[in-house]
Amino acid sequence: QSDDARERRALLRSYYSFVHALVHNELVAVLTDEANSSHVQGMLRALQQGCVEGPDLQLQRQCVVVLQRLVEAWGGADASFDEYVLREMLPICFSVLAQPHFNLADAACMPLIEAVLSLQKAMFLKLGGPFARFLSEVQLPAIGCSADFANQYCTMLADGKLKELAALVRQQLASAC
Repeated sequence: QSDDARERRALLRSYYSFVHALVHNELVAVLTDEANSSHVQGMLRALQQGCVEGPDLQLQRQCVVVLQRLVEAWGGADASFDEYVLREMLPICFSVLAQPHFNLADAACMPLIEAVLSLQKAMFLKLGGPFARFLSEVQLPAIGCSADFANQYCTMLADGKLKELAALVRQQLASAC
């Protein structure tokens, strides 16, 4: 890895840690303040990139957790953010698990799967029926999942059975490999 790449990773790690500190210390309002609101879109793009860019699984998980906190804070209150969650953020949840550095046999991947499922649960809690319909009728079929799998996935997510859902995801990913 070149010095430039190492410096870039260090800078991104610091940026993600800063945003993580804001959302975990209940300072999300700072992001939507008029003086800072122009930076929100760029921050969301950077977080999405951090979710999928490896090979640092802990950093990816941190970005997913930040997105979860933002969904919990802003979801259901702003129609444009809700649309963003469906069209941009939800697909990232599945892109995370499809990255070449994501190795299902590596136990270190499990916290990332759990974080992704917790993010989806937060999306479900904040957006309700529209989220469930989009997930089962658009997102899951778009990645090749059957209607039966989509229904089972959505039911487990709605019931909050995240451990069972994580096992189902692992099983599905293992059979796809």
